[in-house]
Amino acid sequence: MKNFEKIKERLRQAPKSFWIFLAIMVLGIFLRTYHFHTWLDFENDQSRDAILVSDVLSGKTAWPLVGPTMRGSQDAQANLFHLGPLYYYFQIISGEIFGNYPDKFAYPDLLFSILTIPLFYIFVKKYFSANLSLALAGLFAISFFAVEYSRFAWNPNSLPFFSLLFLLALYEFLTKGKKVSWQWAILAGVAIGVGVQLHIITLLLFIVTVFFVFAYLLKKDWRIWKKIAAVILVVFIFNSPQIYSELKTGFSNAKIFLTAAASRDSAVKSKSSLATKVGNNLNCHMENNAYILSSSGSSNCIFSYETVIRKMFHDKKVKQDWREIRQPKVAAGLILGFVFSFWGYVFLVICAWKEKDEKKKIFLRLIGLYVGLSFFIMLPIAEKFTEARYFIQVFFVPFLFLGFLADFLMRKFYQRAVPFVAILFVMLAFFNLKSLGAAAKDLRAGTKSDVHFAILGEMEKMVKYIADNADGQKEIYLVGDKPYRAHFFQPFWYLAEKEGVNIINVGENSPMVPRGSAIFYLTDKTRNGKTAEGGYEIESRRKFGKVSVYKLKGI
Repeated sequence: MKNFEKIKERLRQAPKSFWIFLAIMVLGIFLRTYHFHTWLDFENDQSRDAILVSDVLSGKTAWPLVGPTMRGSQDAQANLFHLGPLYYYFQIISGEIFGNYPDKFAYPDLLFSILTIPLFYIFVKKYFSANLSLALAGLFAISFFAVEYSRFAWNPNSLPFFSLLFLLALYEFLTKGKKVSWQWAILAGVAIGVGVQLHIITLLLFIVTVFFVFAYLLKKDWRIWKKIAAVILVVFIFNSPQIYSELKTGFSNAKIFLTAAASRDSAVKSKSSLATKVGNNLNCHMENNAYILSSSGSSNCIFSYETVIRKMFHDKKVKQDWREIRQPKVAAGLILGFVFSFWGYVFLVICAWKEKDEKKKIFLRLIGLYVGLSFFIMLPIAEKFTEARYFIQVFFVPFLFLGFLADFLMRKFYQRAVPFVAILFVMLAFFNLKSLGAAAKDLRAGTKSDVHFAILGEMEKMVKYIADNADGQKEIYLVGDKPYRAHFFQPFWYLAEKEGVNIINVGENSPMVPRGSAIFYLTDKTRNGKTAEGGYEIESRRKFGKVSVYKLKGI
């Protein structure tokens, strides 16, 4: 009873910042968990991983020694480069605890996304005031980009958490030297050990960044070697399954990586000049900075700035309709996005050298090193891997730029700048909430799934309709439009297996459908006639949002 009274008293004495942060956390958790099962994105990559994890949970296969493949390394499946298996281990452990189903496999990504909110606050507070840090954390909590990538399972989705942990650990090393605590040494090892297994970009980025930082620290004071050795030991422990696999297979995976990196036929290479690559890389960074911060623009880089420059030189071969760019809203957005990013990068470089506070200077220089190396690593691939998800390891950059701008204005103009800064944050919050609302509207209506999205709750209804109308047959044949079959077949197959039936994809090279089989046709078109393509007679139909499922009479 006394302890309860002490807790109540402490809560009464808690500062306003505590309650504001608590409200931010509640809102962030709500946006990430609301209808998590039903609205989960469950596409080919997710169903592929779910099949593997389910086989491990059911005892069909052993725990894997390697993780997801990187599709850009080679074309042949046997020659794909594998990341480490820790992403699968997270899913397996979650499945063991909560159950063998796709939403349970996504819990680790959800958890790390939630934990990123307080970690982000700690991170930005290294440079900004507590109030500005709270405002930035609040904006991050409702960021459409951050929320979107917390609501499905994908190996890079946890990178925001481990990227921040990595940078915070290195910051501790740089500010405290050999006096850095052993806890931070272990956390640095954890961040690196996990981060290098989540994506090929962070595999390179984390290793190169930590090499420069540790080389600098050793040169400054060699006695720090024990803490560095501890970091390396933890990294090796976390990567021990893959190391064992490499020793067992004669370093076959490493050879694939080196071969792919050196190959002239690599999918990530191009004949573009260095200037073009730098321009494309800058273009995508600026577009994604705007998208990550405000949700405005496109989640896929469309090279708008390149289009403007080429049009200025009367190049008729542009990648985007000039009339679209000339629209006032689009043009204004592009101008603001360019000024914002250009100013942010310049400010980061200048302040990294002119900052008088030693700890803040270290923070800025570390960020500058990390962002610069990320830009360099992205240089050969930015024009091909243009989605915002490939910039997830630098997701915090536009938030830092916003913080720089707000901090600069308030130091320069004092209280007069507060209303402008407040309006700026409110507008950005509005844009993100508007995007979240639009996405929620489609999900609530059950109309999200199409050739670009596959939503678990919507597909569960489709598969149940198919299983319930299969006349008791366990072998079900799926025909229809190729894009829809390609997009839905593997998730359908996984979900159908849970219903005790097997779905067979009828493609161009598939065997003939046996007489009297249960056949279902998948399309986005509404067919009012009595027959579908192939001459099959339509027996019944059901529309699920944008997707129509037809039961056909067997021949």
